[in-house]
Amino acid sequence: SNEQFQLGGLRTFRGVNELSIKATTYALLRTEYRYILPQTGYFNLFCNGIWYESNLANSYKNNALLGFGAGLGIQTKGGILTMVYALANENGFLFKLGKVHVGFTAVF
Repeated sequence: SNEQFQLGGLRTFRGVNELSIKATTYALLRTEYRYILPQTGYFNLFCNGIWYESNLANSYKNNALLGFGAGLGIQTKGGILTMVYALANENGFLFKLGKVHVGFTAVF
């Protein structure tokens, strides 16, 4: 199990907890529309889809998930601050189960 891919979170599949999906095989589709704000950053709308399977010696699991949401990237002096609100159908599309992902990309 230590050789499985760990997926989820801001960089892979938004809408689930960070690194909460463990898979031996996966296919990921991400699409995003960005509206560039003049000199301040961007606003984005996105949709992701993932199919994965976990095939271990004593267990097998496969699943397909869909997620969507919106976010904002703000240019700061140190880099880009990214904030995203995402929903995934892991437990149903309920707003109270949505995830807020925050990331920072340093520019130097």
